[in-house]
Amino acid sequence: MSLSMIAIITLVFSSVVNAASYRLSDNIVGNAFANAFDYEAIQDPTHGRVNYVDGPTARRLNLTYTSANTIILRADHTTRLNSGGPGRNSVRVRSKKAYRTHVAV
Repeated sequence: MSLSMIAIITLVFSSVVNAASYRLSDNIVGNAFANAFDYEAIQDPTHGRVNYVDGPTARRLNLTYTSANTIILRADHTTRLNSGGPGRNSVRVRSKKAYRTHVAV
């Protein structure tokens, strides 16, 4: 067996093993989002030009929207910004639950 064939078999085998090691622990869809996340109206910890808003403000500005099977989080894209003024309104959320491996969105 050639070295390249062994490498391909090893790659395929390790992909199968890795894929089998994850399982879905939570499936947060639509309106369940509100119970799983908190809004953080804080200053940007990376010192970017953004204004994080709270949940009621995000809903009022239509930055957040949920329905039975939809979650939308977005930054304001309509306000014309002054170059020396505050940044764009946006949403920052934090999960109410801690995860050990990863989160896929």
